[in-house]
Amino acid sequence: YLVGLSIRKEYRGQGIATQVIQEILRYADENSFQVHAWACNIFGTDLRTWVPFLEEMGFIRMDEDNNLIYFPKK
Repeated sequence: YLVGLSIRKEYRGQGIATQVIQEILRYADENSFQVHAWACNIFGTDLRTWVPFLEEMGFIRMDEDNNLIYFPKK
């Protein structure tokens, strides 16, 4: 389980979160795993950018509470 993902402000915008999520989704695809995410602002996350980011990565928003799911491509 990945409980949280937070990138320090000085390292944001360098593609670190993208690389981490891509690796998780690559593993999910190879092993036919679904990935569930709940986007919240516990770490000060801006949900106006984080939810669309996850959707761009292939997650589907399941409800208005920011529960998202990724279905494996294989």
